[in-house]
Amino acid sequence: MGGENPVDGRPTDGPQAGSVAAVGAAQAVGAASHRVLDLLFERRAAGSTPGTRSDPHRLALVIEGGGSRAAYSTGMIGAIHDLGLTDCFDAVYGSSAGA
Repeated sequence: MGGENPVDGRPTDGPQAGSVAAVGAAQAVGAASHRVLDLLFERRAAGSTPGTRSDPHRLALVIEGGGSRAAYSTGMIGAIHDLGLTDCFDAVYGSSAGA
């Protein structure tokens, strides 16, 4: 067990292993050829932050909520953070069933 993720060299064991392994698996099957994923990984590699982008794109994260969906969304947000993608989005929007 263990080793390094081929995407970013981070360890494939330990507390962030699940999310790192998921990215490696996605790239292995070609999912990373999607334009949005390419943009996310380019921005992360460049250390790009909102307001300092050199690319012409605007990327928003839309989060649904309310009831059990809030639990799923919380896990998704945690994975985005663990993968270092938080600063890759230009805007974040949310909704709630109770709003």
